[in-house]
Amino acid sequence: MASVMELVADLERVVLRATDSSAERADKQALRTEIARRLFGILEGADLDAETSHAAARALKDAPGAGAELVELAQRLARASWKGGHPEGARLYASVTDMLCNRRHEPQRYGTLTYIRHGEKILLPVDPSVDDEERAEMGLPALSDLRAEIALHNRRLAERHAVEPVLSRDATLRRVWRDDDPAALLARQAADGPVWRDGDELVFVWQCDAHDVSVAGGLQIPMWRLEGSDVWTLRVRIRDLDRAVISFAFVGTKPGDPTPSYLGGDGRWRGPEAPPAPPLNRPLAGEAREVTLPGPGERDQRAVTAYLPPGHDPALAYAVVYLADGNMTPSLAEVADAAIVRGKVPPVVLVGVASGSQTAEDIRNDEYIVGRHPERFEAHRSFFVGDVSAWAESELSAAVERERRVIFGVSSGAAFAVTMGLRHPDRFGRVVAFSLGVFPVEPSRWPPGRVPAHYLAAGTLEEGFRRSTANWARSVTDAGGDCVHVEMVSGHDYRMWELQFALALEWALAAPDASNS
Repeated sequence: MASVMELVADLERVVLRATDSSAERADKQALRTEIARRLFGILEGADLDAETSHAAARALKDAPGAGAELVELAQRLARASWKGGHPEGARLYASVTDMLCNRRHEPQRYGTLTYIRHGEKILLPVDPSVDDEERAEMGLPALSDLRAEIALHNRRLAERHAVEPVLSRDATLRRVWRDDDPAALLARQAADGPVWRDGDELVFVWQCDAHDVSVAGGLQIPMWRLEGSDVWTLRVRIRDLDRAVISFAFVGTKPGDPTPSYLGGDGRWRGPEAPPAPPLNRPLAGEAREVTLPGPGERDQRAVTAYLPPGHDPALAYAVVYLADGNMTPSLAEVADAAIVRGKVPPVVLVGVASGSQTAEDIRNDEYIVGRHPERFEAHRSFFVGDVSAWAESELSAAVERERRVIFGVSSGAAFAVTMGLRHPDRFGRVVAFSLGVFPVEPSRWPPGRVPAHYLAAGTLEEGFRRSTANWARSVTDAGGDCVHVEMVSGHDYRMWELQFALALEWALAAPDASNS
């Protein structure tokens, strides 16, 4: 089977690097996918020895862009290597199986998948129906042992960070652990509230009887309990803390109740050099409307929330911002309304389309992210750019010119926004996307001279989202498009999105660049 091993070696030699241009990455990914598919043609139905099965399974598992059929083949090959006696076969089978579960948006079976967030190991959700006996058959530790090992690893890292004077060069946030005195922390909390600054560290403190507690809002990091107390704390060292904007609340699960709930403490912390919050109009000088339209699915009704500027005249045509996650429209309307009244931007219409549910079935991400559920994505795309636009143009006097149409989204909604700008460059002349959650799987290629102008923003403290946003900015500029790319000292934070929306409105509603329109 020399041809199999040669293809495996070829696959492993084509390395994707973060420093590659978007065109180089696309070319390399296409080459790796083609090699993987050639492997598929050879391996499908082949009877291989354990060593070859193992090597081929490992190569297919690690091939970026490999479709479900290639990963399923990798699973079968890994099982063959396991049953054929390869010493690492069982573990490889477990890891490929967990990868398949993750691709299907299901909990992993065996607990082999972790990711690194702010330097810490995070275990992806694990199927509770798989017991430790089955894990032991795979040569894997008990789940409780695995979690304890991860917790110990993270605690040692945090203790080490406490004695290191500064953050490492590439880090923007790291947890610090100190054996604080619970009484002293509670006294400080009583004086200063649940969050305060200690040098270059931000300290969060919450007191409650709970199974676990996390900081929610911009950072979304688990807290640790001080031994022998009911006091939970999180210390984080943050680069450029003076410029940080961080919203926060506390959530957790209480004994006997596995459902996470809000515990309190809703607020925000701003550094002394942080940009000011945008002005908000409460109440609106303009008008808010909400209607229900026949949605993208059968028997589906979808709410559409609109904002009309002060003095809206049906005889005029207005620049329009179409928003994914229409639930954001009321609060962003306060930003737009204030900007209009203060003369910062001309009158504009906002049209927000409610997302599908984000429950176990997660229709929202199915509709926003290419490749998860093609039928749902296509139905929502058609509804969004067809039915919703037609309604807005007829009922709200929304503009039809490309240069006066803006598409906006955050997180997974940002993935939808940039994909719509990619698929419909003749419809949307402006794309505003914050904290891009998933890099589109489609090639970033537009017709010559039709690249929508982009305003992209992310927080320095939201690692994956920051990276995806920066990569997309590079794709736009590599294609010759105009791109504003902004980073704030914040996390995955509504306050950052609110501020950047105000700035993006001024950018989007300025005179269009005739050279690219």
